[in-house]
Amino acid sequence: MLVQIPSISDAVDDRGRLYKVFNIYIGGHYHCSLRYSHLLHFSQELGRNFDTSGLDEFPTKRVFSLTAAQLDERRAGLERYLHSVCQDRVIQQSDMLKEFLVAAQKASSGVTDEDVSMEIFLINGNSVTISGQSFSRSDEVLERAVVKIGADPSLTYYFSLFLEEETGDGWTLYRHLQDHEAPFVSLKTVNSNGSFRITVRMRSVRGVAGGCGLNAPPTQFLGA
Repeated sequence: MLVQIPSISDAVDDRGRLYKVFNIYIGGHYHCSLRYSHLLHFSQELGRNFDTSGLDEFPTKRVFSLTAAQLDERRAGLERYLHSVCQDRVIQQSDMLKEFLVAAQKASSGVTDEDVSMEIFLINGNSVTISGQSFSRSDEVLERAVVKIGADPSLTYYFSLFLEEETGDGWTLYRHLQDHEAPFVSLKTVNSNGSFRITVRMRSVRGVAGGCGLNAPPTQFLGA
């Protein structure tokens, strides 16, 4: 899981005070913008729950205001730290990391927490509509979609959710929706012109979308 922090932005709190946020990209796509204090609290929670001795060092808190050079140094240090967190196999698979990243997406998106309907497309172009919450994680949405399709729930994790984009050649794969994000929000973030949709596809051995690579599950229910 590639984590990058390419930039820093200004934000304003409820009292009108200016502060800095770090713009976090995961897998090359924007995910959230967070304050240093939020990331510091997260690193402290990780330290209480996991062996973090193999992680990059979290940037030290400073008492005084940072210069532009010091702020960029902090950005680079946070990027190294978060990348090392997401490369740790135990932490990467933990609910703590997934919940933190979904909460961060929620705080950054401006989307309200509410009941929503999501249309999930199959590879034959048909679709099902499921009910959920705007911040339901990808794994939760996938489980509901499989039930709605009428498939055996034991087959759920042979499949994944993806974003597809409509181009001149039809619908093309855009990216895999990970368990650390909310599909409703991820779709809303990129879908300003209505050219994206969520699909469920079979996973290959390498984790790439496709209709091959696994022998066990039947694919008829996906329209294959």
